[in-house]
Amino acid sequence: MTEAEDLLEFFEELLFSTKKEHLSDLQRAILLASLQDTRITYDQLAEQCGYSAKYVKQDIAPKLW
Repeated sequence: MTEAEDLLEFFEELLFSTKKEHLSDLQRAILLASLQDTRITYDQLAEQCGYSAKYVKQDIAPKLW
């Protein structure tokens, strides 16, 4: 596992232990791209994951930050 994946796993465990919530695959992809310092836009990520860019920008991403 990479350091970014380890951090993501830690965050997921923390989120579940405090809020009893799980990340969606899309949320996981956004956070992992951010942790890996990947230069990818929400539009590109949405296209790769099969979602609309509007959905990613207006519904998913704001909940993460």
